[in-house]
Amino acid sequence: MFIPLFDEEFDIRQTNNKRKILNIFTPIMSITILICLVIFIYQTSVKNINEFYQTWGTSVFKIINAERIGAEAYLSLITYAFVHGGIWHLLGNLWFLFIFGNNVEKRMGSLMFTVFYLSSAVFAALTHMFLLYPQEMLGQVKLTSNMVSIKYLSDLNTPLIGASGAISAVLGAYLRYFPGNNIVTIVFFFILTVTTIPAFVFIGIWLLSQIFNAIFNPLSNIAWFAHIGGFFYGYIFASIYKGKEQTTYEWQ
Repeated sequence: MFIPLFDEEFDIRQTNNKRKILNIFTPIMSITILICLVIFIYQTSVKNINEFYQTWGTSVFKIINAERIGAEAYLSLITYAFVHGGIWHLLGNLWFLFIFGNNVEKRMGSLMFTVFYLSSAVFAALTHMFLLYPQEMLGQVKLTSNMVSIKYLSDLNTPLIGASGAISAVLGAYLRYFPGNNIVTIVFFFILTVTTIPAFVFIGIWLLSQIFNAIFNPLSNIAWFAHIGGFFYGYIFASIYKGKEQTTYEWQ
């Protein structure tokens, strides 16, 4: 198990850190974290959480019926990325965004990072849907058929929630921009240790684990294909948009 603590740009072990604390919290990354936290706190007061997930999550059923459902179906491709299924789901996603997101936002600039993050959420969700339900997404299956079972319709309507697809894209962009950065990481492999791992190794191991699970456990409740699709989208996006070379971000 690998848990990132911080990257070399913010090393709490260094007393003469060149980067101010406020500089860590870049605007869009901070706003995204705050929105996710506020929504999760609100969820605790919701009586019917499954209905909440159905409303704000996205699903194959929503997308293939988007013309009938309307704008809500398309909007769900973004809103799902701000809803989480539990405290560990939330904290895991937000921690990775906190570790890797600020660097990417500074490189892209806040406006482009906003476009990148939201489009990553859309691409990750669609990747998940197309790879698991290609015929349905291509309109080759008629849901009005008498052969369609209740379980099948339930599977199509299972909501996809969580920021992990978009955050996977952040990892892809981080790898493209900062492959040589060092990630201070907790490693648990029989014994617990803290070590420094190059970003390309850390993210490479993470990517391999996603691919392994997608191949051998594709129908789990974790959207492995969304992670993989998001990652490659982020890497390609960062390859096209190289951003600006800078190491600090100043709040205006």
